[in-house]
Amino acid sequence: MLTHAFILLLIFFVPILKVNAQESKFLQSKTIITFQNENSLIIRREENIFIATESDKDLGFDSVRESPFVKLRKMDAAIYDTSGKKLVKLKKKDIKQSSVSPYSIYTEHRTKYYQLSYPQLPYRLWRLKEFEIKSAFFWPDWDPQEHVAVEKAELELILKQPFEFEYENVGKVLGPEIITDEKGHKHYIWKAENIPAFESEFRYAPEAAFQIGVKFIPKYFSLDGVRGSLTSWQDFGAWYFRLIQDNLRLAPQHPIPDSLLSVKDVKERIRRLYRYLQEKTRYVQIYLGIDGWKPHRVIDIHQNKYGDCKDLSVYMIAMLAKAGIKAYPALVLTRDRGWVNPKIPANHFNHCVVTVPMEKDTLWLECTSDTSPFNDPPASIEGVNVLVVKPDGGKLVRTPLSEARENQSICIARAQLLPDRSLTMEGHVAYTGNRAINMRSFLLNTDAKKQRKIFSRRFAGKGGDVLLEKFQISGLNNPDTTLTIKFRVRIPFFARKAGTRLIIQPRIFHQINFEGEPPEKRTMPLLNLTRFVDQDSIFFKLPQNFAPKISSYQDSTVSRFGSYLARWQPHEDGWLWSSSFACTARKISLQDYPEYYQFMTKVVKSSRKKIILRRRQ
Repeated sequence: MLTHAFILLLIFFVPILKVNAQESKFLQSKTIITFQNENSLIIRREENIFIATESDKDLGFDSVRESPFVKLRKMDAAIYDTSGKKLVKLKKKDIKQSSVSPYSIYTEHRTKYYQLSYPQLPYRLWRLKEFEIKSAFFWPDWDPQEHVAVEKAELELILKQPFEFEYENVGKVLGPEIITDEKGHKHYIWKAENIPAFESEFRYAPEAAFQIGVKFIPKYFSLDGVRGSLTSWQDFGAWYFRLIQDNLRLAPQHPIPDSLLSVKDVKERIRRLYRYLQEKTRYVQIYLGIDGWKPHRVIDIHQNKYGDCKDLSVYMIAMLAKAGIKAYPALVLTRDRGWVNPKIPANHFNHCVVTVPMEKDTLWLECTSDTSPFNDPPASIEGVNVLVVKPDGGKLVRTPLSEARENQSICIARAQLLPDRSLTMEGHVAYTGNRAINMRSFLLNTDAKKQRKIFSRRFAGKGGDVLLEKFQISGLNNPDTTLTIKFRVRIPFFARKAGTRLIIQPRIFHQINFEGEPPEKRTMPLLNLTRFVDQDSIFFKLPQNFAPKISSYQDSTVSRFGSYLARWQPHEDGWLWSSSFACTARKISLQDYPEYYQFMTKVVKSSRKKIILRRRQ
């Protein structure tokens, strides 16, 4: 009789003899999902990996994140040489545990992980893990693509009892083949072969990263004893409202200051309550109970003054209710994580915000951010499909997308070029909209020394070490005002010497970087998370014995994706450089990418315009 070990060698070892010794790859990957009932799915994943390079030794890392709904059952691994000899076996002590998170003060999540490798290359890694998921709500998709090629991948779904679900094949997947075993259990089998390695691309749209596999949507599920349905967005929203409905009111003994509740103008009342929330609470992840989906009691949030996105959202809704204003939670998949398909109700959300319907408008409140202005959420929740949850169910709606002119970074400065080629420059940068949200977030989470260091880097590429002599911030703690940074810098060797001439690059502060692949190599759409305008206006004083070779210069590049405008001209007793780059396009399809690539290539070249200074005769 063939032993199990010998069968494994037959299945997994033979292909190794045929692989390129310089190319790491998954030889075989097999996933089995055993659906026992809607509260128990057993996931078993077995993989054989050929590791040929030092950089691919990270394939020896594997992990499972445990929670009240995920329980690790088995984890095993071993390393073999090319002749099949076992070199290393995973031991119990090799499996570590961590629950560290920078935003959590307590969590029931525990990540169990290991790293297994061997000094001498090449070798074969065999690994297996098995874990239980305790609700169909968390049914995982099958995504067999890796950062190295995969020769063969297979998924087998075993239904031990009838269950309604939908699936979507993505990419070149074969199946499912459906068979019924002798016990009457249905088996669904999908296969994929010769899966190319996933190649990251410049600013790719995250939803495009799922290139091959199967997506699953359970029709029914149960969580915390509340049964739900994904047959429609309305049903999913109705389930979520039942889950949280007891957490949407503040008790009379937990008062909100009368100065906030008595404001006559409704919009101003909402603004002040939102600012109160920002000032009195902080964002903290606390994964307890049902994996972060159910908010904690409003009384606890009110007293503790902290919570996660759902906690702070329901707290805001409760305060608004106390002020006589109706508001609702909205479930969000942030734009940096993907895109919600409106035609397929599914659990893809990772965030929660508050929506307040007004007579002529709808307000959107990001309750975890102390850097977001009132009704001006960050770019990650702009222009996305969100599920607004009301007592009668859910409705998918699109959040507003801000215009480029609403998100500006404007640098105005005066610069003096000295005979030693150094430049002194003093001015300010003003930020609005998403530009301000991002900069505020950075400044508030960074110490003063690092703030100065990062800001200095904006000038560092212009010639030598930068001396930041002045760095003053105003408007940092009030998101509803313009954020302004006043600065004074000295840049040594700013001007490059060429014989008797000096060469300067006048667009100093805002750099335009585009590292997009040539169109023939691009495979995914491009996503600009925000639309924006960057402007520079710098007045230059030149050394008395130098003058520009050209007295004036003007450039204009305009397309449906944005524009770049620049001008160099005499001004008073010096020269004025003014430039503006507007990015007005968010998602660039593969069809439009060649035109966008041409536009951005031209813009980058134009933004690096150099001015030649000649010595006066």
